[in-house]
Amino acid sequence: MARKMSPARIAAETPEAFRGLAARLAEIAGERVLVVVDQELGGIQRLHKLVPPLPSVETARAMSDDQLAAAVEATGRGMREIGVGLALSPVIDVVRGSNPWLSGRNLGSDPAVTARIGRGYIRGLAAAGVIATAKHFPGSGPAETDPHDTPTRITVPLAEYQEMHLAPFRAAVDAGVRAVMTGPAIVDAIDPANPASLSPRVMGLLREDLGFSGVVISDDLDSRAIALGRSIEETAVLALQAGIDLLLVGLAPAARRAAQAVIAAVNDGRLDRSRVADAADRVRRLGQLS
Repeated sequence: MARKMSPARIAAETPEAFRGLAARLAEIAGERVLVVVDQELGGIQRLHKLVPPLPSVETARAMSDDQLAAAVEATGRGMREIGVGLALSPVIDVVRGSNPWLSGRNLGSDPAVTARIGRGYIRGLAAAGVIATAKHFPGSGPAETDPHDTPTRITVPLAEYQEMHLAPFRAAVDAGVRAVMTGPAIVDAIDPANPASLSPRVMGLLREDLGFSGVVISDDLDSRAIALGRSIEETAVLALQAGIDLLLVGLAPAARRAAQAVIAAVNDGRLDRSRVADAADRVRRLGQLS
């Protein structure tokens, strides 16, 4: 969930302070940690002026594949220098209508252009040693409401999904992307009963149809479109049961409750221990790549 920072706090940020924070986290953990940030083309950029800027979406569209990869690599090298290993980007949802959630954060309405820019972004970050995350699978472009504020259902036909919204994700998987974030909305054409981040059918589409073998990350589990009135504890267990590997929870108290709920669910048999072990192994291997 996007939370604005005050100008004073942004002004106080320095590369040295960020590096120090990353080092302190590793010290507390007793091992290397995977530092994750949103750093999107034209969208949410948590690192502000701490790293070389990404090109605008308009500039990215006009760049050749090599130019785009080189520009993103420069940003990625800055990210590596301050300790960032994983970027929650690129956003490769294809948006053709009104989408208040992805307004200003998407690459446009053409799936081929979105796929091309997404590939270049993934390639550039990889060259810098930073892992990219393609999001928000299976495509949240047709959403007409903000899923963080209200339950969201997407009703476009499956044929449109296959032709338009899945195309950039197929390209990202073919480009070797190592992480994919699922979306928050219910996609009727794929699973009319569950939000994408809680849907075994969505996971099956990603794993079996697209052949993705990397880490699947949920969108914010505390968003209203995913929770649908459930507690964070129940939502976290459902996400792991569905096939999510890494749970995204925006607030520390909720994250602690989610972790405790996962432990309890394993201990009482509601959550298969092997499913959690598999998720942990995937995330651990991802961290070793960063």
